[in-house]
Amino acid sequence: MNTSARQLALVICFAVLSFTLSISAIAQSSDCCESIGDVSIRRAVVHDFTVFQESYVTALDFAPDSQSLACGLHDGRVLLFDLPNARIIRELPAHDAAATSVNFSPDGRWVASSGEDGRAVITDLVDDSNSFQIPHSGVVHEIEFSPKGTYLMTVGEEQRVRIWDTSTWEEEESIYGHSGPILALAISPAEDLVVTGSGEIDPSIRLWDVASREQIQNDLYEGTVNDIEYSPRSSDHHVTIGSSQRIATIWDVDEGSMLHIIGPLLGGVPDVAYSSLGNTLVAVTGDGTLFFTTMPWWTEKRRIAFDSPLTAVAFSSSRQYIACSDNAGHIFLLYIPE
Repeated sequence: MNTSARQLALVICFAVLSFTLSISAIAQSSDCCESIGDVSIRRAVVHDFTVFQESYVTALDFAPDSQSLACGLHDGRVLLFDLPNARIIRELPAHDAAATSVNFSPDGRWVASSGEDGRAVITDLVDDSNSFQIPHSGVVHEIEFSPKGTYLMTVGEEQRVRIWDTSTWEEEESIYGHSGPILALAISPAEDLVVTGSGEIDPSIRLWDVASREQIQNDLYEGTVNDIEYSPRSSDHHVTIGSSQRIATIWDVDEGSMLHIIGPLLGGVPDVAYSSLGNTLVAVTGDGTLFFTTMPWWTEKRRIAFDSPLTAVAFSSSRQYIACSDNAGHIFLLYIPE
């Protein structure tokens, strides 16, 4: 065998040995790098992304391309941050009172925010001259684009679901039926159903047909609903509810009944978020806990404790980032290696 052939053989042997050792190391270290659902959360690195000295974040949402993060603040500001550099790249029109929610359109062109000032603000990130505002009577608790971008919906003190066709921005017929303020909503992946939640004088979770505006399900729900998230998996017919109760609950849309109770937790649940594949669910609690659970049994997988009560959480579509915020002004960014 000539010198070149021997060198090539040695390189191949070393490569095979290295690959074998790597596989062995991964197998031996599976406990410390356990994959939770569709993300390896045990390898996540927590960064103190930014901090606000005189306010705190009330709402978070990642851009569809996972390159920026929108946040609504208690002082009414709405900001866009570059990822992962924490650089403010744009200040959107502010609310006169606390921002209650913020949401990107699926194509990333629009950002919608709602506020306690009774306004919905829709910003065109491509052409600001197309931006506009929609007045409401009373607090707007949530604003959300449908998963395919066909609709924009709001809920709040008006006790109805208001709906706009995003191709024309014409308002369509509203959905009525709640007897109290509507505090949260979630739209199905097929855009044919919407779930709403209330509390106090109208403690209920309700399912509506978008086309007919008819109510399909109405379930009593104890406690005040803070957030509802629809599973992004089209095969799943459930939503997760975060509320004043020290649990998160998974509600079966078809049956109008509770499938799972997640917890008990040590505080109320202001916000929940699914990963883009729908296998992993994160929740934040009033005692400062970031809680992870996975399908199909939705049992606890991990908790990360923070120093202050948490207020909001968001999961990037790339499954590379999780953002959460606390009432001390911090945004934390969890970076999840592939």
